[in-house]
Amino acid sequence: MDNGIISRQNLAGNISLLAAQRSLYSRAKKLAGVQAFVAGITPVVGAIAVAINPSVDVWAAFVGIVVAFFDTAWLDPRQSKLRTLAAKVQEEFDCNVLQLPWNDALAGRHPSPEDIHEAAGEHTPSSAAPLENWYPRAVASLPLYEGRLIESSKRKNCFLISISSSFPRPLTKSIFRSSSPSISSRMKPKIRTSTGPQPHSR
Repeated sequence: MDNGIISRQNLAGNISLLAAQRSLYSRAKKLAGVQAFVAGITPVVGAIAVAINPSVDVWAAFVGIVVAFFDTAWLDPRQSKLRTLAAKVQEEFDCNVLQLPWNDALAGRHPSPEDIHEAAGEHTPSSAAPLENWYPRAVASLPLYEGRLIESSKRKNCFLISISSSFPRPLTKSIFRSSSPSISSRMKPKIRTSTGPQPHSR
């Protein structure tokens, strides 16, 4: 029995989503680095300048205010926007592969094709961290609903409400009860030997 997760995850459209996600997170990390550098260097430079020439203390304070404003008004919002978009792109991938409906109430609007195309185009392929086979092959032999539950719980990308809405109500209750170790016991040997990539660490 094949639930289709392994084949769907390697479709060209879904690989593009992963490329876009990785590119967006990379941009956000670079911005975070710039933010940390500016926040760390500004007071140091200001203190040195004032120590050398006390008459520039007003200018040093002014520069500090400008940097703080730039950080709050642009760097923080931009970084947050990139991370949010990356999470949405990952959500799109997960829902495509696990065949879950998009949840507008929790995820908001779909990421635009233009944003995905632009971000994916900036991705540099790496043999050390390939985009293919994002989910481990161990899930291929499970029923689709079990693969959804286990992978979405591990990745924490697809929203649980989306999962529950795709199951019959009695089945959803039984899955989320403590009886679910029966599923885990079926997967434990396979997961232990799997070398599948971890989410969002790429």
